[in-house]
Amino acid sequence: MSADIVPALPQPPASPLEMGDAQAAAGYAAPLLEAVGQALAQRDTTPDSGAALVRELEHIQQALQARDPHRIRRASGVLGRLLGRDLEAQAEAETLSSQMGVVLLRADQQALGLQQRLDDHGAMAAAADAGVAALERWIAAAPVPASGTQLTEAWSRRLDHLQRVAAAWRLEAAQWRLLQQQGNELLQRYRHIREVLLPAWRQAESAVQAAHGAAHATRAAQAQQRILAEVQAMRARLR
Repeated sequence: MSADIVPALPQPPASPLEMGDAQAAAGYAAPLLEAVGQALAQRDTTPDSGAALVRELEHIQQALQARDPHRIRRASGVLGRLLGRDLEAQAEAETLSSQMGVVLLRADQQALGLQQRLDDHGAMAAAADAGVAALERWIAAAPVPASGTQLTEAWSRRLDHLQRVAAAWRLEAAQWRLLQQQGNELLQRYRHIREVLLPAWRQAESAVQAAHGAAHATRAAQAQQRILAEVQAMRARLR
């Protein structure tokens, strides 16, 4: 979907309409409703990139545990160990660890897809806002119903309907912005993991292997724990 989906919206009639025109009352602002409706129908129906990104980060989290079998055993529980689930988890973690570069590439692709989806969310919000502004102009330009005037009730019903449509578009714009905000939070957490926490873990892990220092091991464990916390926060955001 193009980020520029707001069409050139129809403007209200330049000359005042007659209150007695039944057809004008029933179809007032119909061209605008059709144009905005078509723009808002361009919703993105592709799979949720945010959920896919979190799944890849969970794979990264598993990969980081490959060198920590004790953590895997604890996480498996007594029953899990009896059923051999800790061994399965250890094997899966080692496989993911050996494929870390591929996992990170997939995560980067999901992050890019999510950014594109968020751009579309912003475009949808802009389309709804533009529709509200245009509809308010049409409502302001409509004939003012006067008590006792022919077809006053028809005009009143039409204007009430247009007010409800405007309220629905305002709500839709707010919902798109909320989705955009939530997605941006996911991306910020991902970038923190990718650019700060993961390099810190790698550095500390390399130092552990080189010097077997307890301090480096502690830093590696702390970095791993922070990555886990970020992934858990991202998972909670999707609920």
